[in-house]
Amino acid sequence: MLAIACCFGCSSEEDPPEHSHPGDGGNLGTSCDGIADYFAGIKVEGEQGVTVTLVDSAPAPPTAGQNVWTIEVRDAGDQPVDGATIVARPWMPKHGHGETPPAVSVKGNGRYELSPVYFRMSGPWEITFDITLADQTSDSPVLALCIQG
Repeated sequence: MLAIACCFGCSSEEDPPEHSHPGDGGNLGTSCDGIADYFAGIKVEGEQGVTVTLVDSAPAPPTAGQNVWTIEVRDAGDQPVDGATIVARPWMPKHGHGETPPAVSVKGNGRYELSPVYFRMSGPWEITFDITLADQTSDSPVLALCIQG
């Protein structure tokens, strides 16, 4: 009887379809269908034309836990950007939680190191890069990435 009662409590016709993810073993928010897997050089562009390229990740591919990333930032004219203010905000939309933004250090020639980039669990994540250039241009490219366990 307990198993039957649990089943009634777990399902409802009012649940939106995103509560069911084929292939995720029933774990809400862990399906990465349609989300990019990591590869060195994956690039995203913001509305103002600023691009962020994920040059490298340690470990590679990024995993649940602590990671160190090297990114490259380029302006709308495709020039490397030094001196930008960057806040990287990891967010797991299907669970509605984020993580503390990593520290950002300048490496030069448009490259920055982010550490630690922390993901508390595997699944689909969005990393929003809030970037302000020296000329005060702001942009927020978003990288959707499937994080492995």
